[in-house]
Amino acid sequence: MNENLRNDIAAFRFGLIAQVVQRKLQPGERYALLCFFQSKNTEFCNGECRELQLDMEPLWA
Repeated sequence: MNENLRNDIAAFRFGLIAQVVQRKLQPGERYALLCFFQSKNTEFCNGECRELQLDMEPLWA
């Protein structure tokens, strides 16, 4: 994997999670945001467009 692709993937991932990790959220707000992200199609950095599959299990721990 070349450096440009690695940077693109890192920027894409951060763009997805920034709203969740950069501010203090009220109880239930993180779960609601993640459900919202999962409910819409996302265009990945390789041009593929599909729904996200998020693992919500750690939220219940």
